[in-house]
Amino acid sequence: MKSLTIVLTAIVLWPWHTARAQTSDLAGYKLVEPSEPLPDKPWHDHFVDESLKTPEGQPNAGAAWCDFFLERACANQLQRTAAQAPWEQWRGFFTCAVWGYLSPDSKFRRDERLLQMSQVWLDTLFKTLATKPDDPKAAEKWQPNQLDTWSFHDYTVPLLEAEKRPWLKEKLGAGRIAKLREIVLANVRANTTPEAFNDLMGRAENYINIITHPMAVCVHGWLLTGERKYLLMAHRIVAALGRDQLPNGMFPYRYRLYGDKHCEYEAMYYHAINLRGLYLYWWATGSRQAEAIFRKSAPYYPLNLEPPHFFNDGPDIWWKDQWRTFWPHHIAMVAAVTGDGENAAIANAMARSNVSHDRFDLVLGAHAYQQMGLKRVAERPVRTDYVVVDPDIRGVRLRFGRWSATFTAGSFTYTRASAMRVRDDLKDFTALHLARPYVRVEPLEKPFRIEPDYSTLGREGAEFSVAKLAQAAAVATAYSPALTPATWQDEQPLAPWTMTELWLLTDRGMVGLLASVATADHQARELCHQFRFIIPGNADGQSAGEGLYTCGDLRFRVWATDFPFAVQERMRRYCQSERDRRDWQLCLSDANRSPEHLAQDPPPPNQPKPTLLLPPTRDYPKGSRRHSLVEVSPTSTPGFEAVALALQGRVLALTARHADRHYLAIHHEGDTEERYAVTGAFKIESVSASWTQQPTLPTPSDGKLVFTIPPDGTALV
Repeated sequence: MKSLTIVLTAIVLWPWHTARAQTSDLAGYKLVEPSEPLPDKPWHDHFVDESLKTPEGQPNAGAAWCDFFLERACANQLQRTAAQAPWEQWRGFFTCAVWGYLSPDSKFRRDERLLQMSQVWLDTLFKTLATKPDDPKAAEKWQPNQLDTWSFHDYTVPLLEAEKRPWLKEKLGAGRIAKLREIVLANVRANTTPEAFNDLMGRAENYINIITHPMAVCVHGWLLTGERKYLLMAHRIVAALGRDQLPNGMFPYRYRLYGDKHCEYEAMYYHAINLRGLYLYWWATGSRQAEAIFRKSAPYYPLNLEPPHFFNDGPDIWWKDQWRTFWPHHIAMVAAVTGDGENAAIANAMARSNVSHDRFDLVLGAHAYQQMGLKRVAERPVRTDYVVVDPDIRGVRLRFGRWSATFTAGSFTYTRASAMRVRDDLKDFTALHLARPYVRVEPLEKPFRIEPDYSTLGREGAEFSVAKLAQAAAVATAYSPALTPATWQDEQPLAPWTMTELWLLTDRGMVGLLASVATADHQARELCHQFRFIIPGNADGQSAGEGLYTCGDLRFRVWATDFPFAVQERMRRYCQSERDRRDWQLCLSDANRSPEHLAQDPPPPNQPKPTLLLPPTRDYPKGSRRHSLVEVSPTSTPGFEAVALALQGRVLALTARHADRHYLAIHHEGDTEERYAVTGAFKIESVSASWTQQPTLPTPSDGKLVFTIPPDGTALV
């Protein structure tokens, strides 16, 4: 015990001024020159201030959910929650317990049960870390005392609190805390050798989130030891975040791995991970660089979450297709660091509605919400009534009230167009999940985890052009869909089709023209245009007349098509199980076939297997053509009164009319200029064209307008 006391005393009295990194300490590390002065001492070296309580009126989702899990743990019911484990085995228990024991925000403050349970938790952890797994595959990779670096803060945050308070260390058991510290620092050293760190940073050149997951290794390694090299490593990670951040705050999931045009959408989960790492660094250092990155990130949540808090996942890569709102704690971090009122409004709405009741980053969330309250961050209404070009998603966003629409042409996306109508009670939503052409080459009856056909954009995404007015936009693209299961192969085949999409997005709804043309003779089983919906209660779309369907709070109408068949079917998402067919789809098809769910799923118990119509492989001559003209609009407003094609030569165009407004959307995909004459007995109020630098063009007084449209040009009248 005497030797242990000497070790602990040395820890408490660590001389920060002697912790400067020597040149020899940095040999072999690929670091960057700091873009700002780095601190000699931490700005903060722990999170819980026992004298501070979240001010009255400021909700705190992190505190509420920490208490929820602690309550269930004390009742031995934690395995019935999102923790999915007994409290002795749940990774997050110790950090919640230490926070709960210390924080004035917890109803468990000074509850001695938490310390007794923490002792058991630590003893269980030590035994688990020292025991080789029975599973042979796990045993091959096992190393004694190896911690998960992606959740490293679950170990270091409570350790930092104990290191700050010798009395707490004694209550938990000084020997236990010394052993935890020893294990933590051994993992810090193992994961920050020049070889390990340089390898990680090398892989992060095109894959940023893999360096922010383990941020606590570097940041808290610095706090626990004072060794400056760990601070320099953390700074390198922050510099990489700032390097890759896009104009509206997104950090790409994978970026420029396949060339300069490759950019994958960052789903809400990964944005949260990146912000968590940034928050750990900011709180420890007070870095202005980290604060600037937070400020640049402020538009992300207001653009991606439809008020009050529903995640619009239309721009996502196909294997992250979820439409699930993730945690509010990281939104609170943005508000706490920047004082941004929109993010505060979203974080507070999620706290009040108890949304995303999950086990993730609860203590850090409790801290961020408390900081919001202490800084008196005022809520500001989340932006609405806009049409914007969003470079982060390579597309366009529109939101008017509870109606929103999105267009994207990003890498590996599963749809160009999507839309959402939030329910009036703000508790659910209806969405146009996807609208896309699909080339089937594999047997329909073959169940799949990954779509086996040509259904998504390739690694470079697609080019698009847009013409924008105050309440509407015309946006168009042309591409060849990629073979989805070949996403990660060196070469990803493209279908021998050109798919052109022209979408009119307005404050009252959207109209889309999908045109498909075969570019070579080939064989396939089916060409179809799919329109898939997320409907509350996993309901079906309801027929409301010829070509007209009610889908929750959205109407869907097929105004024109030359496909001979319309197939209603239940569809699954990649992130769900093969049998979880929660979406309803209308498929306009050239094949007389059975719905996918009947072809692939076994019949219900005691029911005979249905007779199936399966599309055989057949020839598609070069020049084969199909098109669809559809409307998606909220049922809360009248739909379009008339929608029609308005083609002239090789120029695609559509018209759409409301009672008081008439739109003409035009797109030319050829390789030479084309003329297009606007005809009709109406007054032209506004004009926009993609090929000019002017936001709008002059309107002719005589109502006559003739465009000379360049290749890939788009116009809106």
